[in-house]
Amino acid sequence: MAADSPKDPTTANRIAALIASRVLDSQIAPGARLREIPLANEFGVSRGSIREALRILERDGVIRIEARRGAQVTRLSTDELIEIFQVRTVLLGLAMALFCDQCEDSDLEWMKGRLDRMKRAMREPDPKAAAIHAEASTDMVLRALSRGGNERLGRMLTQMSAQVARYTRLGLSSRERRRESLETWRALVQALEQRDTKAAERGGRTLVTNTFRYALGQIAGLNPQP
Repeated sequence: MAADSPKDPTTANRIAALIASRVLDSQIAPGARLREIPLANEFGVSRGSIREALRILERDGVIRIEARRGAQVTRLSTDELIEIFQVRTVLLGLAMALFCDQCEDSDLEWMKGRLDRMKRAMREPDPKAAAIHAEASTDMVLRALSRGGNERLGRMLTQMSAQVARYTRLGLSSRERRRESLETWRALVQALEQRDTKAAERGGRTLVTNTFRYALGQIAGLNPQP
């Protein structure tokens, strides 16, 4: 194991992203405890880098750090889901409205390519289809954020991405939900093409509220399993 050294932001962010990916893929279960020494040994870094990575994950809502108990992966909960999606609904609607004012023909062609990827993924078995769909959706959101011209808004939504990812994957776990999401994205891209800012904002909000509705039902046991 590497000796403790000044924290390396690049290393910490890389490790945080890897751990968050394992949580998203259910390799690390909700409620699992994350211990500094085993993680430092696994990644070949100092405990200082691990502590910084854990702080990043706590900031992003993936884990909770408690005094004398250490770090624990957060569990999916209705209260957290409601709070997150109340904020994200407004922010993503605004992001799409701003993107609508800035997008160019090249952006539209790129977005349509991601729509084609979503459509092809409908033929894939679960959970591969959900992963492909979620990746394409995330790509389009990131494209909108990068082109919308509001860096602060982009940082806010990006910071929420790790926390939101588990709920998004849950909200895309059924074929019917992915079909609904695809149609919403198609309508949103059409609004962008027509430079209809209000429709683009509604589309951004709808993407979030539909995912929220289904994920909430899954957590509460109201939706049938896919």
